[in-house]
Amino acid sequence: MDYRRNRFSRDAIRHFLFIFAVGISTALAQKPVFFQESMVTTTPAAEPLAEITEPTLRVLYLIPSNRTPQASAVPTLKFAVTTIQDWMRTQMVLAGYGPMTFGCETDADGTPKIHVVNVTYSDSDIRLNIWDNACKAAVEAGIPLWQENQVWLIVTECHLQNADGTISGVTALGSSAGGSSGIAMLSSTMLPFMDEKSQTDQTPYNGRVVSAIGPRPLIQSISFPWFEGETFASLWSSYIGAAAHEIGHALGLAHDFRSDVNASGNLMGCGLRGIRASNYGANHTRLTADDAKVLSLNRQFTNSTPDHTSCPVVSLPSPPWRENGVVNFPFAASDDAGLEVAQLIRDGAVVSSMRLSGTSGDFVMTVPDAKDAKWNELELAVWNVNGGKSSATTANTFNNEHAPHMFE
Repeated sequence: MDYRRNRFSRDAIRHFLFIFAVGISTALAQKPVFFQESMVTTTPAAEPLAEITEPTLRVLYLIPSNRTPQASAVPTLKFAVTTIQDWMRTQMVLAGYGPMTFGCETDADGTPKIHVVNVTYSDSDIRLNIWDNACKAAVEAGIPLWQENQVWLIVTECHLQNADGTISGVTALGSSAGGSSGIAMLSSTMLPFMDEKSQTDQTPYNGRVVSAIGPRPLIQSISFPWFEGETFASLWSSYIGAAAHEIGHALGLAHDFRSDVNASGNLMGCGLRGIRASNYGANHTRLTADDAKVLSLNRQFTNSTPDHTSCPVVSLPSPPWRENGVVNFPFAASDDAGLEVAQLIRDGAVVSSMRLSGTSGDFVMTVPDAKDAKWNELELAVWNVNGGKSSATTANTFNNEHAPHMFE
């Protein structure tokens, strides 16, 4: 993004809002000033987990050595996961695939199972690098991350409310290993606002003390970014949307900022914050047609175990070229099971896509050009009909020019 300009383009602002809110972890090693007392029972680190044989989402609530769980964390997480399952199911119906959604590990009563696990790391240890250290702590506690058929949603109780009203230890991240395993990670700051009551609570949060966050009043646009709204309901929408978004990453979806603005657009873009509107029949947050297609192939949605070791063969026979207002990216792909969809991904975000058919072919993907366009390294991802995925990377072809505004 070129910050030398005197104004931001709409897409530059969109990109900034998303990265600020969803892609950043604050890591400060300060001593916490407040902890929420709880009667939640935690799982000893050495207790073995049940073996998983079918594609499943599992939920981990990670408790550092000097913290206790939020009292309502377990019912809140059960409600949040069920809400996201239902939303995904509705979106897949709208996309024409029927009532498909991800499976979830459940308790005996059929509700999502929440593993509450104590770890040896302190909250300040984890805040130093939330993703890496939370994952390390989980693995050391016996959690089988990155195992075939398992996608983990991890919430780490490590936030800190500061004297100036800001909150440290905030993160929302996700990553996938081909869609068959993955991790979605959220902040414990989100938990107090993801419960069933908050979704309809239009009370402004400014000036309110939320004990699970800390002892100080919340401050509008200081405690939480302004683009997450002003009410408890808007925070609910932002954080349920963020959870669905990060689960999307864990299932193999990339960012997508096309046709997307804050709280109205793609789940995998800034549109995630509008998910509450679905309670009232509006489709402000949606899966793109391509994301629905990718999920329809994912074993977490199909509840099947196709041979994902069989993946397309992808090559880039020649460099991209400009012509008639577009940039053309040629590629070749083949797969005996059949080709299904391709996406061109720049800096983690989809910029173009196309449906494929047959078992092999030479293809050209196109992206609108700009006279000052610069194309950095891009990933070309191709899926076969069984959900197997392969990628190839393009070279940096146009070296001395600036990126088009639409992808900033």
